[in-house]
Amino acid sequence: MFLSACGGGNEQTGSTDLYGAYDVIEGGMSEVQVKSVIGVEPQRRQADGDKAQILTWETGANTYRHTTLLVTVHDKDGVTRKIVTGYRGNQSQSF
Repeated sequence: MFLSACGGGNEQTGSTDLYGAYDVIEGGMSEVQVKSVIGVEPQRRQADGDKAQILTWETGANTYRHTTLLVTVHDKDGVTRKIVTGYRGNQSQSF
């Protein structure tokens, strides 16, 4: 069971707690599970090789609370890496 760390799907990305989402996201989670935790679609998607995508969410643009969350999701293995950067410092973890 996964609980939303950041609010429902109707919330705007600006109110999303990306540090909270970082804490909840675990290795092997699917893209659907990650999006369920965050509550909104990623703003950007970039290929990372043939079988992986880097999904990016940002909040608080142009404020002191600007935060970026990057999650690498492999087609077969699910989440393999997560990175959060912003006003509370930087964290990263590979699985």
